[in-house]
Amino acid sequence: MRPSAEALRGIVAITFTNRAAAEMKERILLALKGIALGEQAGKRLAGETGLQAQQASAWLDAILDHFSDFHVRTIDSLVYALMRAFSLEMGLRPDLEVIFEQEAVLDRCLDRLLSSARWGDESDRLYQLFSQLLETYLKIEEAGGMVPEKGIRTRLLELYERADGPFTPGPKPDLRAAEERLRLSAEKLHSGITECELEDFLHKGIFKPQYLKDPLAHVGRGFFEKASVEEALTKRARGIAEPAISWADGLYQEVKSAREDYLQLLAAARVHAYVRALEELRREVRGLSQREGLIIGGEWLHLVKEFLREGEEAAPYALLKLGSKVNHFLIDEFQDTSRPQWEALFSLLEETLSKGGSLFYAGDVKQAIYGWRGGDSRLFGEVAGVHFPSIPPEGRRGKTLTVNYRSLVKIVNFNNELYRLLGDGEFVEVIAEMILGQKAQEKSREYLSHLIVRNFADVEQEAAPHLRDGERGEVQICSFLAPAEQLRQEVRERLIEQLKGVWERR
Repeated sequence: MRPSAEALRGIVAITFTNRAAAEMKERILLALKGIALGEQAGKRLAGETGLQAQQASAWLDAILDHFSDFHVRTIDSLVYALMRAFSLEMGLRPDLEVIFEQEAVLDRCLDRLLSSARWGDESDRLYQLFSQLLETYLKIEEAGGMVPEKGIRTRLLELYERADGPFTPGPKPDLRAAEERLRLSAEKLHSGITECELEDFLHKGIFKPQYLKDPLAHVGRGFFEKASVEEALTKRARGIAEPAISWADGLYQEVKSAREDYLQLLAAARVHAYVRALEELRREVRGLSQREGLIIGGEWLHLVKEFLREGEEAAPYALLKLGSKVNHFLIDEFQDTSRPQWEALFSLLEETLSKGGSLFYAGDVKQAIYGWRGGDSRLFGEVAGVHFPSIPPEGRRGKTLTVNYRSLVKIVNFNNELYRLLGDGEFVEVIAEMILGQKAQEKSREYLSHLIVRNFADVEQEAAPHLRDGERGEVQICSFLAPAEQLRQEVRERLIEQLKGVWERR
């Protein structure tokens, strides 16, 4: 690629914070400068990238002459720019105002929905919705309080912030048939236990007759979670004929199946009314954007995603509105990408790849620290293996970096020793049990063990050549015997003491 303004406009580099974007720009410019001037670090980069001094100098000129086309930006700023570019096509006012006080806007929209309901009219959609919400809150969730509206409102605001959308509630779950099946199967099991005279041989701490007489009230009891009825029997049951135990176990498995179906429907019933309400709330938020030009910060992710999925020409049109043909995308710290962010960009990336462009993403799932705001590190593997089905296997390349350019020798060696332990299946099983507890199901512990071993496989590194000069770096393992309230102070004092020692030695 020859350095030019057009080539510069065809490259988009994405990260997740304004600070990271500014740092990326600075590092690119310093790297190009180092190569152009033949500095020691620049020569090393030239050897690794194949970029010659004259080319680096030309790229610097192109960037400095057309700095506005130097597209290193946050993912949210890119999607927001897309929304502003085709706000008219989306039915939005061009003078959009971004509001970051999400709760105030959502409260306002919810008040409008409440005032629009025709209370007492059973044919009214909103009246039906709020009636179902109230029933869910009071009967299914068994929530209390003198003012149910306050609890429902709080729950909706929490869910709106966390939910990705789109919201597709589907038909309302009917619990009655599942409840009846659970009652009947529990009644049959109780009769079977009585008929086979097994009740005296069941652990008193595990089984009580009322669990089967009223299974809906005791659906969470551990008795229903055993692999078989034999696990609930005492040692005195060894003399009981095998056919009797086998018959009772068949009835027990029927109860477990009925309970599982009931719990799944109950879970669906718990969220169904809220999903319907979120659908209405999001529709009202969109209406507010169209009427008054107000938009909640971050809402542009959903708007752009929906717009780009409307037709085959939406993605090419979006790139056209940006004013360039993007040939190459780079996404840094990809492990912190959320699914709404990825879905908003997906159509653009697909369009670029279909025209012979490229997508390069980098990151480290072990450094995924933004799960609290929606970052989904699972995308790291999914994108390379599942997404973009039109790209053949030979068009996909992945590389695990084995050279660490940031850490000194002793630190790299310490990490390698730790990661070797996390690749040992037997050791990791112990760790999984410590994390989940001894009462966790075996399949849960096995799944967590599998994830740990998989995530820490092939992660050993070596220090970069220019950092291998002698045994550099230091790792200390310290034990602190202090109450929780004193622990932070103990760690702080020890850390300051160590830092002073390092500073004096330097």
